[in-house]
Amino acid sequence: MSVVSGVRGEPPLADAIPEVDVAVIGAGVAGCYTAWRLQTLTGKQLEGSSPLRALLAGKDRLKVALFEYSDRIGGRLWSAAVNGVSDVCVEFGGMRFYKQMHIVSSLIETLGLGPYVMEFPGAEPENVVHIRGRHLRRKQIAEHPGVLPYRFQGLERERSSALTQFVCDTAIPGFGALRGNYARAFEQQEWEKVRQLGDEYEARKRTAKVAGRTTYEMSWWELQMLLLSHEAFEFLVVTSGYDVTTTNGNAAHALDEIFYAPDKPFYHLSNGFEMLPDALHREFHEHGGATYLLHELRRFDKANAETAGGPYDLHFQCRDVAGRRANARAKMVVLAMPVHALQLLEQHNFFFRPPERQATLAAAMNAVLRVPAFKLFLAYDQPWWQASGVQRGQSVTDLPVRQCYYWPLGAQAREPEAHGNAILMATYNSGNAVPYWAGLQNGPLFNGAADPTVAGGPFRGRAFAHVNRAWARCNRTASGAEAYHELPRTATRSMVERAHAHIMEMHGVTYAPPPYDAHFQDWTVDPYGAGWHQWKAYAHEHELIPYMQQPLDEEQVFVVGECWSNGQGWVQGALNTSEAMLQDVLGLKWPAWLPEGGTWLGPRRKSATA
Repeated sequence: MSVVSGVRGEPPLADAIPEVDVAVIGAGVAGCYTAWRLQTLTGKQLEGSSPLRALLAGKDRLKVALFEYSDRIGGRLWSAAVNGVSDVCVEFGGMRFYKQMHIVSSLIETLGLGPYVMEFPGAEPENVVHIRGRHLRRKQIAEHPGVLPYRFQGLERERSSALTQFVCDTAIPGFGALRGNYARAFEQQEWEKVRQLGDEYEARKRTAKVAGRTTYEMSWWELQMLLLSHEAFEFLVVTSGYDVTTTNGNAAHALDEIFYAPDKPFYHLSNGFEMLPDALHREFHEHGGATYLLHELRRFDKANAETAGGPYDLHFQCRDVAGRRANARAKMVVLAMPVHALQLLEQHNFFFRPPERQATLAAAMNAVLRVPAFKLFLAYDQPWWQASGVQRGQSVTDLPVRQCYYWPLGAQAREPEAHGNAILMATYNSGNAVPYWAGLQNGPLFNGAADPTVAGGPFRGRAFAHVNRAWARCNRTASGAEAYHELPRTATRSMVERAHAHIMEMHGVTYAPPPYDAHFQDWTVDPYGAGWHQWKAYAHEHELIPYMQQPLDEEQVFVVGECWSNGQGWVQGALNTSEAMLQDVLGLKWPAWLPEGGTWLGPRRKSATA
């Protein structure tokens, strides 16, 4: 499919794209899912009063187009294969899920990805906890709290392994018992009991108060500081490996993360989580969908300013050729975009500046916090960290790397003692330390070290490769060349030196062989602006989540994505918003592949098609 005409060197042109029924902007997992659901539906899958019935009249399928800023599918799901290491993909973005996330796990099975589901290891008992110069193990924290280098107050040291539980039970009386009952009912698939226990938790959460305020009215940081000493709080932050607490999101949603998370393992897709949007995108194309990569939406407006509803004119900058533009017209528009991407659009139009409701959308966009996130992977010719007694999962430190993951490999996942090339997620940052790594992003690039499995010596920054280049062929540059997927950025020498030194220090070794390759991703860059999002204190998300699905009732412009969900930071949240919008606004029926028991799509609006 040629989406940009002409050749390099011609004057900038405004290329016209055929008019479509629905334009989906953003090819992350929410955009791919929405495009897939719309492109594959038939009239039998619609409620009687669905606004899509008129668009389907006289044809078998809707005409859906998917537009993407970058040259790849997947958004913040970004998987990469590694030369020199077989049977493994690393994750520069989202990487795991719970099987209790029904919309994710059921979709994976529906798309035939079930054989790729593998357990994703977490914090193992032998893994390192390097804090305040002390080299400890996870099991020591629980079994011997006296070794912890913190000045706890009162009973905090004795209950150091249950400090978060104390905060939860104090904030919402009976939290722990209610959570246990909910988890057991879910495990036994007692769906009516699950619903009742969930409703009871939500009711308690709305009325319980700490220092005269509900958990919606304070941040998770503030709540913990109210109930714990500063030393206990620091202990929790450091040993979790995540600085997300200090981004100051809503305490109520932090409690939700704990309440609804089962005491069961994480899972991942062995060939990369990006397999999910890739599979959705493949079926979208097989049913006639069109994809336009390297198309940056700059602005959109009504084709006729005097009438309510569409069609809408969309204006794109084609990023493969400087100055080239493209225009499209769509009867409906789905913005599968986070808050930062929305703010990059031209704001002076009917959508962002409606005459009577100007403050509403602005308030919704201002209710979201952006969580910075940064990942760096190092490739080594041997898993040298195994000599210190660690095999898999997460280790943590208070050094700027904060946490590392010994990345699960195919053969080594089954045979931990196996040797050969190995991968380390050397840092996964989500808060205070992100600026440290941002300061190391400029300078000479890391050239790599020789890998004995590759003829010709060093990789020189080319070890990582995109897991699936096939979908690049749905787009071409203006010169006619295939637009291949961009790779995560090659790390700089200084970045690799610091990360390698920190990793050695946290493992208590004075020498380890240097890595042969290193790549990173900083999710604060355009168009993402964040790794994930959180609702701010005082945000009324039960109103904002349904509102964002169709901010203007008279217009056919919809917003979906993780940013606007009840599951921020998770693929489940992205899919929840898409499916809820498709059902409640566009009148799609509940999909046959998705079990209704135990599946909650988040706060719902009154169905427009009821």
